[in-house]
Amino acid sequence: MSQFILFIDEAGAEFTKARTTRKNVRAMYDWKPITLRPVEIVSLEVIADSGAAQRAAGGFLLLGPLGAAAGVLLGKGPKVLFELILADGERRRGIVQQRDYATLRKKIEAIQTYRPGRLRKQIAVIVGGLALLSVCIGLGPIGAIVLIGSIITFTTIRGSRRKRKESPAQLEVS
Repeated sequence: MSQFILFIDEAGAEFTKARTTRKNVRAMYDWKPITLRPVEIVSLEVIADSGAAQRAAGGFLLLGPLGAAAGVLLGKGPKVLFELILADGERRRGIVQQRDYATLRKKIEAIQTYRPGRLRKQIAVIVGGLALLSVCIGLGPIGAIVLIGSIITFTTIRGSRRKRKESPAQLEVS
């Protein structure tokens, strides 16, 4: 999951934090969820970090020469301004640290290849393998059923907790 700043309007006056998931990009604005499914990410410009001198001065005042060195070295670095191009052609701008841009780019590309049933198939293979293993080590069919039942119960409880944490109404913003 990658986090970045998503601009709500064209002027950049209103913004919110957004994050990527396996399926889409999600953000909350004005207590309403925003869900975007970008097609492409385009880098617009790299914004240099101009606060190194300010951090060095602050560090010098607090801890002397060692603080000045720490202030310069602990900077967040340059930022990348980018655009997310959505399926309908609309563009949304965002900003992220330069060191996180490559990860964000990979996550956006992974959203394009996401298929909804793929995770279920992987879970089915794992549960089947565990059932076979439990039969082989001597738990028998009843032990296998108990083991599989507990795994399925655990995953459904975990999935329902995740769904409760997310808001129930999803607003599609395109």
